[in-house]
Amino acid sequence: MKQSIYYSISPEQTAARFLRQTRRARAACIVLLAGLAALLLLLFGLSLARAISDMAFLLLELLVIACAVCLHTGFRRRTASRFALLQDVLLTDCDPGKYLAAMEALLHDRAFRRARGTLALECAAAHYYLDELDQAGECLERVHFRSPRHPLWLKKYNLLVLCRLKQEDEAGVQQAMALLREKCGRYKPDSPDGRAAAMLLDIMALNLKAPEKRDEKDKRMMKKNLSNTSSRLNKLAWSLTLAEYEALHATSPEELEAARGYLKCTQEGPVPPLLQKKAAEVRSLIDERTPIEE
Repeated sequence: MKQSIYYSISPEQTAARFLRQTRRARAACIVLLAGLAALLLLLFGLSLARAISDMAFLLLELLVIACAVCLHTGFRRRTASRFALLQDVLLTDCDPGKYLAAMEALLHDRAFRRARGTLALECAAAHYYLDELDQAGECLERVHFRSPRHPLWLKKYNLLVLCRLKQEDEAGVQQAMALLREKCGRYKPDSPDGRAAAMLLDIMALNLKAPEKRDEKDKRMMKKNLSNTSSRLNKLAWSLTLAEYEALHATSPEELEAARGYLKCTQEGPVPPLLQKKAAEVRSLIDERTPIEE
């Protein structure tokens, strides 16, 4: 089974390793930027002393500025890449407790004060998979981004809809869906973000449909999403949704066995509390339908 690079260490060590790597990269970036600034001052002095021509100074100045931009962009990309590896604690290891502890440690670090919206959103996701829906909602209230087109708005309202759905809060679901649709509507339909938003709305429409009312078209969507995801967490979620569908619509022993087949994923590694609860419900449903086999 695939594991994250943080699989074998504690939540405290996980946060400490990420912080240590990020701080080292930031320090190196600052040193290099300071060196480029010193070089720019040197070039300016040479230009004043007429040691180099104005044209040469201009070209070298542009080169130094380009290097500084590339350096800063590279640092941001490297940090994003490291954060994606950290997200594997939830997405691959399926350990929301450990992930929550690591995110909370980062939230309290001043170096990440500008990323508090993102970190609060990740805390909400961890609480959701821990089946701590009230705490997830509290975290979502703290999530804010300056840009109205920030893509993580979609994740916020998607998660809010799921929380309200689990809490059986119909009014809350409709309110959260209205906000999600409004954010999705900000993207051009033919853009990559627009297509991702449209796909998200299709998935949410499926989630909002009562399981017993789902049809073959919904089943094809579920199977497509299961085959397209690389995240073990999402594979678990889609497998359980398919197992529920097969159990509800089974008219033969073979179809009921297909439902059991989708449940096998829960035996291949850790399962978050929320999905453990879902798996138990699906097993109970299958047990109720076993007379089909008799």
